[in-house]
Amino acid sequence: MNDNVWIKPEDQVPCHLTYTTPAVEQIIQENLHLNSHVKETSMGPRYCPSIESKILRFPGRRHQVWLEPEGADSEVIYPQGLSVTMPAEAQERLLREIPGLENVHMLRPGYGVQYDFMDPRQLRSSLESFLVQGLFLAGQINGTTGYEEAAAQVKQLFF
Repeated sequence: MNDNVWIKPEDQVPCHLTYTTPAVEQIIQENLHLNSHVKETSMGPRYCPSIESKILRFPGRRHQVWLEPEGADSEVIYPQGLSVTMPAEAQERLLREIPGLENVHMLRPGYGVQYDFMDPRQLRSSLESFLVQGLFLAGQINGTTGYEEAAAQVKQLFF
């Protein structure tokens, strides 16, 4: 999309790739009983699946985990691809089973959010509900998959 990247190559911070292991899968399987919404089948909007969902759908496989620095001046690393909703203790055990993270210190545990949605076909082009006059809805409640889609819907309302 651009001819040049605005950050010079020597100032860029590298990301690293690692993978889940069979021990990660075992920890997830042992803790599934603590997380009901991962096991439930829903007809809601698409989302970035948690590692628990990936393990349930594709057992016995390695799953990518990108280790991404939070910023150029930060020592905090975000494990992209490892959205997780298990208890904090299990999350830390899971992290330590991933190659390269054996001595990790977890700053904040992951969390899950479960929500319902409004079928977008029940909305006018103004995003007003056909069912409740004066109720306007934008964002994930309309079945979008993320912030960008929600922002586009709100922009449609006001601009």
